[in-house]
Amino acid sequence: MKRTMNCQRTQSLLSEYVNNTLPGYDAIGVQEHLDVCNECARVYHELRRTVDLLSRAPRYDVPDTFGAELWDRLQKVCPRRSLWARLGAFATAVWYIPRWSLGLAGAVLCVLVACYVGIPSADHSGPPSDAGVEAAMVRDAFRQNVAISAADPFGDLAAANLTAHASNSESDARPSVE
Repeated sequence: MKRTMNCQRTQSLLSEYVNNTLPGYDAIGVQEHLDVCNECARVYHELRRTVDLLSRAPRYDVPDTFGAELWDRLQKVCPRRSLWARLGAFATAVWYIPRWSLGLAGAVLCVLVACYVGIPSADHSGPPSDAGVEAAMVRDAFRQNVAISAADPFGDLAAANLTAHASNSESDARPSVE
């Protein structure tokens, strides 16, 4: 059974494959992929060549103080600025931003906040809606649908609703005799 690997998976395993630390099953999959994929084979050969060159390079002993000396030299070339100096540079950069762009950003922010919060409409032409009446109508319609579907679960719910609505309309139109 041949195991197929994609290029991304193969290239992520190449380092371990070159160092012979890859488990056998994965090593077989990488080898099979390298046999058929020229791009991954090219990357493998470059990596192999780099490892061989580095293994032949001479090794130099360095003193224990090498790290500290290197750090001191780097600080002289590129000194680390204090927090106040960095904040001052930031403030200077902000100071040179054109004033109209700050005003525009403030206006956009106000519009976004107004849209999010919602400004009440000045148009009061119609009467206020009665949400309680609408909720009661929805609740009654729901109960009626449940009652109709419970009475005839396999029946046509739409036709039953029309019939029930028609009968309710007729009973509302008739005068009640007491």
